[in-house]
Amino acid sequence: MQKALFFMAVLRCTAGEEYSTHKGTYALDFGGSDGGKDLIYAPFDLKIKKIDKAANTVFFESLEKVETPTFTDYVCGRFAHCNDADMLSNCYAGTVIKQGEAFYREGGKGSGVNGKFAMHVHAVFARGHLTGAYWYNVGNGNYAMLSTGGKQHIYDVLFVPDDVQIIKTNDYKDSYPWRRMPRKEDEKVEIKEGKQTIRHNGKTYTVVKQAGNEDVAIWSLKHPALAKLSTFRSNGEKPNFAKNLSYFVMDGADRGQVGGSEISDIYDEAVPTDQKYIDVIKLKDGTWKFGNFGPYQYRSDEVVLRYSTGMVLVAGGAYSNEYSIPDGAGIRTKKTILSCLFVDWSNVAYMVVSKESVTPDEMRDFAMSLNMQYAFRDDSGGSAEIVEKGIVIAGARDSERALPNCLVFTPKKEPEPEPEDPAIPVEQTMVFKCIKSSTSEGYPLRSSAPSGEVVDYLQPGQTVKVVDIQNKGKNQYTSAAEPWCLTDYGLWFAYDKDYFE
Repeated sequence: MQKALFFMAVLRCTAGEEYSTHKGTYALDFGGSDGGKDLIYAPFDLKIKKIDKAANTVFFESLEKVETPTFTDYVCGRFAHCNDADMLSNCYAGTVIKQGEAFYREGGKGSGVNGKFAMHVHAVFARGHLTGAYWYNVGNGNYAMLSTGGKQHIYDVLFVPDDVQIIKTNDYKDSYPWRRMPRKEDEKVEIKEGKQTIRHNGKTYTVVKQAGNEDVAIWSLKHPALAKLSTFRSNGEKPNFAKNLSYFVMDGADRGQVGGSEISDIYDEAVPTDQKYIDVIKLKDGTWKFGNFGPYQYRSDEVVLRYSTGMVLVAGGAYSNEYSIPDGAGIRTKKTILSCLFVDWSNVAYMVVSKESVTPDEMRDFAMSLNMQYAFRDDSGGSAEIVEKGIVIAGARDSERALPNCLVFTPKKEPEPEPEDPAIPVEQTMVFKCIKSSTSEGYPLRSSAPSGEVVDYLQPGQTVKVVDIQNKGKNQYTSAAEPWCLTDYGLWFAYDKDYFE
């Protein structure tokens, strides 16, 4: 089954869906590489159904069902505005065009007049088969496709191969979530655990994939200390890999602050800020989230790690352009060495640093070519680096910059074994005497262990027969792993030597 592919060598949107003659139709205009007459290629095997001469509007339909980013079905569409003199010889009603074959050009014909408009192609797509008159007036004088499956956003119909250059013009026209993909299926990059070098669109990237036996964490120095990434330690141990993170306050008493608060384990004590910082967090269930979170939106016991990123390049597998700070440094467009965190759809993390200077758009395209769920731009220039066991393997072109924090991949810690249930010597009877109260009502007896509903209370001096003792882990009031005792009448209490004999 074919994938539906974008139809030009360069994707440069010159008029968006909100443009006056596009409203209600999901149409987009594309201007190719410049103001010339770029070729248009068949996005899939198709049959031309009709050509309307007023603007040389070509109506076509896929020969078979095709795969799109959002559905699998027949697809139909139309291109418009090629001038008469530029119509290709294979472009006529009834002909079959193979995927990738050129059959149309940009142009400016409209209302029967060649060159009425600047050079571009007007494109509209829909799901299913063409039906009726093939198009209909949406009520404002604009025409949408008439099909069995209804009109569709072009970015929901076409994949953009990674050899197609995307030229951004402005936020209004470029906020569409184009889905990148390799031109050939057998060229898909398989990323293995650990470090590797990957080439994409003429650029080289160092990528480190989190291994199955590694945890991802944040290491942070005590405010306001700074250190080189290669010197970071925790309890004397080096991480397997470490990557720098963003920090936005460079001078004064607050040097090293990120996102309005120091990175630490005490997230509930974050300092509120009116500035727009984008926090990236990983929750205990393994999912990742980002946003301009308030300091108390997520409790510390819900969060595995948290930091603030400079910019979100990819979110939910789609184009994103959110950033944490005012764009005075050109964070959205500046070409430099970039340091990023990628997260795939299995919530596995990747450290990424470009080996040459790249734009955020180039890094975004790289992430989307790998089908990443998220891509966060963390820093650039002299502090963009990855370290393996204290040795710099990417970035740091001249000398390392001192940093307040880093993201690390470290070996997973073996879980501490559960302590064995306390042994009760056979010669002793399992009779316990309560010697003092733990609350004003006595010592609580519970419906289940640990920490079930309180059903009754033992009073000081009262004895109780225990028929079973189990270690149920920590209770909700203390950090101790206390044994839980089952009474002969089915209730439980947490044994504490200071309260029983």
